[in-house]
Order: sequence, then structure tokens, then C-alpha cells
Amino acid sequence: MSFFSLDSKRFEKFTFNGKFMILCKVGEYEKHKSTLGEKNKSIIYDAYLNNDTFSDVQILIGKEKFVGHKLALSAHSPVFQRMFCHEMKESISNKVEIEEMDPKVFTEVLRFMYAGKVENLNDTAEEILIADDRYEINELKLICEKSLISKIKLENILELLSFAEKHNADYIKKYCFENFVVKDLETFVKLEGYRDFLKSHTTLLAGWFTEI
Repeated sequence: MSFFSLDSKRFEKFTFNGKFMILCKVGEYEKHKSTLGEKNKSIIYDAYLNNDTFSDVQILIGKEKFVGHKLALSAHSPVFQRMFCHEMKESISNKVEIEEMDPKVFTEVLRFMYAGKVENLNDTAEEILIADDRYEINELKLICEKSLISKIKLENILELLSFAEKHNADYIKKYCFENFVVKDLETFVKLEGYRDFLKSHTTLLAGWFTEI
């Protein structure tokens, strides 16, 4: 027993020579990342944090040496991925030399990439964010930005905005715009140091003022 008959006038417009036609629109499928997978991908490498087992690269910061795994580093950092996927000196020598970074900061960057967590963030958020921006570790960068906005007040907002602009911290800039500039523009433009800030960040402020 069928639910409907193809001879029914109701479905005549969908039939041709007694055959039932199905019309559909084909579009490009947008691939979505699994939130669960993103959240837990670091846990896979937790046991190998600074562990020689299966390590295939050394990271040198001054006199400090770290051991790493190209797969784990590449999974979190597009910069490391490009470094190891092309015939760059780091890929050939299996050594990465990092300058102008405190080994303690890189320890926390590694901890995040391998274990999905970070320690001492209150004291090192700015330094870690600089490292994140340098190696494009966006997940940890956002964590640092959220930590820093808890310290924002009128007395230091221009300083933190300058920092955010220099290191592409868009979350901080958006927070400052929505919670300080939009809410009290008159006070913002009267801040000590605003004129100097205006001269060096004209593009940022021009973009903001067009939205108010």
C-alpha cells in the first residue's frame, strides 16, 4: 500500500512520462569544526610535554632547551606548521631557535599546546599574548585577552589599547570600544595622553567614530 498515487492530480506537476521527479538545490557544504574536538585536541599530547619520547625537534631559547613534537606544535600553530612543512632550516635541522622570548613564557605556551591549560596567567598574560600573536595560537591568545580585560580601567585603557593594536588583540579593542568609548565618549577623549594616542592610532579611532 502506497501513501500516494503518482496518478493523483495532486502530484501531476512533479511527474514526467509517469516518472516522479525530485528537484533539489545543490550548494556548497560548509565544514564546521567540532567544538569538542578543538577543546580536547591538546589532551592527546599531554603525556609528551617536554618529553623525549617520540620527540623530533628541539626548541632553543638562549641557554634553555625544550624538546617537542612537530605534530603537536603544528596542530596549534600555523607558523610551526609552515616551518615544518617546507624546506626551511628548522625542518631540515630539527631545531628551532627562538629569540626575544622568556623561556618561562614559552613553557606556558608549550603547556597549552600539549595539555590545554596555562599557569601564572595573571602575571604573564601580556608576554604570553605576544608569543601567541607571533605564532598565531589564537585559542590561547583569546584566553590572554579575556584575562587582560579584567584589568582595564580609565587610567590604563590607552596603554592597553596601544598594546592591543600592536599585537592584533581584536577582542580587547572591541571590549574597550563597547564598554568605554561608546558608553562615555566625552570622558574617553578627555583622558590624559589621548592627543598622543590619537596621533599614533588615527586609523583605529577613525573606524570607531564612524560606528558611533
